[in-house]
Amino acid sequence: MNGGNVRKVVPLAGLLGLAAAVAACDLIPGTGPNDLDQYQFFSEVTLPEFEHLVQEGSARVEIVLSTTVAALSEDALVAREIEVRGGAALEDEEEIVGRIADLDADNGILVLELGDMRVEFDEETTFRKGDATWELGQFIGHVTEALTFDETAMIKAERAPRDVPQAPDDSTFVALRISLISAEHAPEIDVNIDLDNLLISDSPPPDGWVHVLGRMIELRMSEDITQLHSERDDLEKKEFGGKVKTANASAGTFELADGTVIRIVDDTKFAYESGDQHRLGSLEAVAAALDDGLQVWSAGCGVVERHDPLTIVAMHVVFEVEDPSKKSYEGVVTSVDENTGLVTLSNDIVIRITDETEIKQNPEDDRYLTSVGAVAEAWRADQKVVAWGEGVVESEDPLTIRAVCAVFKLALPAVEGFEGEVSDVDVDAGSVTLSNGTVVYVTDTTVIKYEEGDTHRLPSLQAVSDALSADTPVYTGGEGIVKQKDPLKLEALHIVFEI
Repeated sequence: MNGGNVRKVVPLAGLLGLAAAVAACDLIPGTGPNDLDQYQFFSEVTLPEFEHLVQEGSARVEIVLSTTVAALSEDALVAREIEVRGGAALEDEEEIVGRIADLDADNGILVLELGDMRVEFDEETTFRKGDATWELGQFIGHVTEALTFDETAMIKAERAPRDVPQAPDDSTFVALRISLISAEHAPEIDVNIDLDNLLISDSPPPDGWVHVLGRMIELRMSEDITQLHSERDDLEKKEFGGKVKTANASAGTFELADGTVIRIVDDTKFAYESGDQHRLGSLEAVAAALDDGLQVWSAGCGVVERHDPLTIVAMHVVFEVEDPSKKSYEGVVTSVDENTGLVTLSNDIVIRITDETEIKQNPEDDRYLTSVGAVAEAWRADQKVVAWGEGVVESEDPLTIRAVCAVFKLALPAVEGFEGEVSDVDVDAGSVTLSNGTVVYVTDTTVIKYEEGDTHRLPSLQAVSDALSADTPVYTGGEGIVKQKDPLKLEALHIVFEI
C-alpha cells in the first residue's frame, strides 16, 4: 500500500518487474560472444531494414514510448526505442506497461494514459503485487485509492501471444495477468506484428507508424528521437537486480550486494531520459552517488560472460537512487500522543504529525481519519488504524519520521464464525461462553435470529440462562467481530440460540 506522495525506491521484491519493464529478457540457451571486448547485442537498423524484417513474417516488437516528446499527429504516441525480434520471442507473452488513468470496475476495464488504451480483465485474470497474488477486491481497492489521491498506479498487463498478429484497428487486450509495478517504469507495448501494422510516411516527419491496438505509434528516426534495433537471439541471457555494492567507472563494472558483477559496454542501453530526477544515466553518476553515501538500486538483463563469479554484460540497465532525506512508512497504530502529535506504529516507527503534514482522505469514505485527535479516539476505542505515508527522518533510535504526508484509515474488522454448545451465560455482562472456551458478547446491535412462536429457538440471553438452569442444552452459532484472539472473544453481529 503506497501512501501520500510516497515515491518508493524499488525494493528487491519489485526488481524483477522493474527489469522486465526495462526489457523483456528471455532465457534463451546459446553461447556467448567470442570477442570478450566487443558485444553486439543489437544491430541498429534503418526503416527499410525494419520493413524488410517484418516482411519476412511475424515479428515481435518491444516499443518503449517517450514521455517527454509530444506526438506530431493527433491521437498518436511517440516511440523512443523499438526492438524487433523473431524466433522464440514470438511465443512470449504480449505485454502493455502503463499508468492507470481510470477504472471501470463494473465492466472490468482499466484505461491507461497511453492514448486512453484499454486493458480488460475478467474472471480468469490474476492480479499480483511484487511476489504476492492479490484478490480482485484488493486490486480494485488499491487502484481506487491511487486515483482518489492522485497517485500513480503503474501496471504490467500480460496475455498469451496471438497465433496471428492482431489487426491494427483492433484495440482489444484482455489480460491474463495484471501486476502492479514501480511507478518508475517506462511505458511500453510488446506485441507481435506483421506488415499490416507498419506504415511508411510519404512526407516525414514522422517517418512512419507502427499501428497496434488501435493506436498509431510515431517513428521519428530522422529527428534522432526513435531508435530502431534488432536483437540477436544466439546469446545466453539473464536478468539481474539488487542493491549496488560498488561501482568502478574506469573499469566499466559494478557489483551487486549478492556478488553478481555487471559490466557496462558501449552497446548497453540505459533506462534514462534527460530530466529524470531519481534515475542515474551513467556509471560515473552511480559511483559518485555511492561516494556521497547514497543507496543505489539496479535492475536489467544481459549476456552471461562467466558463471563463477556470475558476471553479466548488461544489455539493458536502470539505476535508481534513494533520497536519503525521505523515508516511507507503513504500519498499524499502537499508540497516540495528541499533545506532541507522535504516533507509534506496530513496527516501532514513530511518526510526528505537524501543522505542515498533509493528511489525505477520501471524502466519500468515512474510514479515513483527518486528524491526530480522530486517530487517538479510534485507538482508545480499540479500533485498528492503519497508517502510511512519507516523511523526513529526525532520529534513528527509535526511528522517528516527521510526516510530510500521511494517511490514516480504519481497517475493516476481522469477522469470524462460531458455533458450539453454550457452557455458561452471564446476562449482566451480556455474554455466553462456548464449550470450546470462545466468549461471545451480545450487544444492542446484535441480531438474534428468532421468530415469535418458534419452539426451538430462544429470543434472549435471559431465555438461555433459564434453559441452562433447567438443565436444557443450548447450542449457538453465528458470526462476530474478533475482539481478542487468545482466548477468542467475539462481538456477535448475528446469533442464534437453539435447544
